[in-house]
Amino acid sequence: MASVNLKQRKAIALMMFLVLLGLAEAVWLVNLYRHRLNFACSAYFRYQLPDSDYAMTANTQIQFSNQGWGTLSMDGDLIYRGKRYLVRRDATFNYIHISDEKYQLQEINVLKSGRDNAPDEVLSRYFYSISPEAGRYITVSMIDNVYLIGSLYNPSFMCYGAAPATL
Repeated sequence: MASVNLKQRKAIALMMFLVLLGLAEAVWLVNLYRHRLNFACSAYFRYQLPDSDYAMTANTQIQFSNQGWGTLSMDGDLIYRGKRYLVRRDATFNYIHISDEKYQLQEINVLKSGRDNAPDEVLSRYFYSISPEAGRYITVSMIDNVYLIGSLYNPSFMCYGAAPATL
């Protein structure tokens, strides 16, 4: 049996290292994209706190891209302390998977339309805060073919989702 010289041993070791590196990268990529969301949906909801002077009714559209970004649009009415406000906001964000059904929103940009006159502090207090101190976590659960989207403590709305068209 011919002995393997030093040059051949180095070549074999390099090939084995490259194969292991490729396998490790493949496992990392599968894990990275396994929890990416890819759907768009819309919902109409009414949110009213018992024994409170806060109520909100809105049409909401949300989209999550498998590239790690999303959009949210809200159009509706908010009643607070007997006064009616209009809510018309669009938001863009990036998201990362934290664990199970928990995601963190990052780099949130909110655009208020000119007719939106709802106080930011009221929406932050009663609906969803996007301030950095709030943590900006959401949950996305699937029940049958319906998505349940909410904060860590409360569901916000349910919607039937479908994969969005490629942009």
